[in-house]
Amino acid sequence: MAERQNMEKAQSAKAWDKVLAPLMALSLSFPLVIVAGLDHRFGWSPVIPLGLIVLGFLLTALGYAFATWALIENRFFSSVVRIQVERGHVVCDSGPYRIVRHPGYAGNIVALAGIVLALNSLWTLIPAAVALVIAVIRTVLEDQTLQDELPGYRDYAQRVRYRLIPGIY
Repeated sequence: MAERQNMEKAQSAKAWDKVLAPLMALSLSFPLVIVAGLDHRFGWSPVIPLGLIVLGFLLTALGYAFATWALIENRFFSSVVRIQVERGHVVCDSGPYRIVRHPGYAGNIVALAGIVLALNSLWTLIPAAVALVIAVIRTVLEDQTLQDELPGYRDYAQRVRYRLIPGIY
């Protein structure tokens, strides 16, 4: 947790991540709630059935649980993309990292789908799509950085073939 809060270490992040990390953090929260609030105020969307809203809450909880598992399992989990040489950074291939290479992002994407349903607003699909694009771009760039700079990651990527969705991507 100290690593995640260390702003000095964030300065050594990749240049592209200094842009994408804040965009991703912002895109996963405020725009969804703001759009949903406007939608409810002005009645833009039809009502989503209660069963789908409940499913949305379940997906949100499961997604965040999966992302939290990744955070707990990987002692090098960080809010910025950088190889933590000073901490002896090694590949984490246990827990959710046996399923996908980027379980933190994967969990957030599942939660994002759940939030769209839970907020009962079809218009939240627009900011959710933007957040999804940012997450996928960041995943691609982070994965390439890890393959280029973290010893053992290329072998791990051959063992765990999928970045975010088992069997698909």
